[in-house]
Amino acid sequence: AVSVVAGTGTPGFSGDGGPGQRAQLHSPRALSLDASGNLYIADWTNQAIRRLDRSGNIITVAGLGTSRTREVVSAMTAGLSPPLDLALGPSGYLYLLQQSAYAVSLLRAPSVEDSVVACQGDLTALAARPAFINQNALAVLLAGGSGPGYQGDGGPLGSAQFLSPESIAIANDGKIYIADTGNHRIRLVSTDGAVSTL
Repeated sequence: AVSVVAGTGTPGFSGDGGPGQRAQLHSPRALSLDASGNLYIADWTNQAIRRLDRSGNIITVAGLGTSRTREVVSAMTAGLSPPLDLALGPSGYLYLLQQSAYAVSLLRAPSVEDSVVACQGDLTALAARPAFINQNALAVLLAGGSGPGYQGDGGPLGSAQFLSPESIAIANDGKIYIADTGNHRIRLVSTDGAVSTL
């Protein structure tokens, strides 16, 4: 039997903190399920990552802010481009491809070093959008070259360049496969972070 777990069928952005069936999404593009049964949703037009938990409630965990720095920032203050695809690695890291970002983003769970205030983000930056402030928000690390191109094989992910990567898959051993669409190649990121062309 088919049932709806998230979305009202009307495009928009609403519903954080409540049942997924009452929430509005806008062009959800990709899904990934973690070991605990939480469903991560690439909410494309809203430029956000939503999470539907096992009880059916939905929250936004990344993408409500304006910061586009390549440094480590709170997920709730990170400004994401429309998310194209996402995949969970065996360690629990969530990898994200963003439209026109030419990079791979890495979301991680907050550590003991992350304060609640940092995870909540900048309330001023979030004021323009309806947002449920999640105290367990993920942190985001943007990795990859600063612009489009094809380079970096043999080096670390942080210095590699991609051209419109659109799909990502992660093997059980932690290797990351990336469809580097604009370069017409499949790139591989090894478990030690080195990039190569497969």
